[in-house]
Amino acid sequence: MPAINNEKRPYLALMENEAKTDLSDIKTTAEKVNGHYLLNGKKLSLSRKGGDYFAIVFAMMKKGMSCFLVDKDTPGFSVSGSEKERTGWLSQIREPLTLVFKKCSISKENMLGEEGKAFYLGRKWLPQRRMVRGARCVGIARRLLEEAAVRAQSAESFGQPIHRRSSIQAALADIAMNIQAARLMVYEAACKADFGKPVLQAAAMVKLYTTRMIRTVADRVAHVFNGPPCIDGLPMESLCRHAIQSSLADMAIERQRSIIARDILKGLKV
Repeated sequence: MPAINNEKRPYLALMENEAKTDLSDIKTTAEKVNGHYLLNGKKLSLSRKGGDYFAIVFAMMKKGMSCFLVDKDTPGFSVSGSEKERTGWLSQIREPLTLVFKKCSISKENMLGEEGKAFYLGRKWLPQRRMVRGARCVGIARRLLEEAAVRAQSAESFGQPIHRRSSIQAALADIAMNIQAARLMVYEAACKADFGKPVLQAAAMVKLYTTRMIRTVADRVAHVFNGPPCIDGLPMESLCRHAIQSSLADMAIERQRSIIARDILKGLKV
């Protein structure tokens, strides 16, 4: 209930430095001792630091991967890292936080799903999460296009509206084309999900393409505004910061490529 009421913020503790593309490489472990589970390991999270929070932790056990909900005040659980001030292009990058678990004791009630079956739990909701993120990227890109169109019609260069320049027209056309392609990809994946079809590969494609698309759109919008998108005061500033952040999660992006390639190879008749 606290999370539903926005009283607590979840930290998704899935990524690790050692497990960039394959979840089977996860090193964080959970050991059952006297009816409790001891968590040991380190996780990376792109969530914002501060406030009341809990971690959704994926850890390996003998039976397989399990998922736990760990409150911030749990002994043995700590968060390191800070959102230090940056300038210029680097101000768009959010450093991942390090979530540390040292003999962190978790009760059975804090296990999400069944022991050793978190992998199947993730296969259900992670594709949905990726599709939602893709739809969000499309929405942000659409708003950026609207801002760029207004700028192109109102700004002048050498005594003429900049929308008459071929480079500006090309930028607007490229933005619209990328948005349309991403939108159709999101719709196709969502349609498959509605009909109960497997969407693991489709959702991975959505996340990979839309996060790359939003970076391209932000770059083209910056061309229309004739300046970097991180300048304070520009209408597109916060949109670009949120958009480009999505494309900087290298580990998450590499994970999508791995999923797509694995499905392609499974379909080959050798």
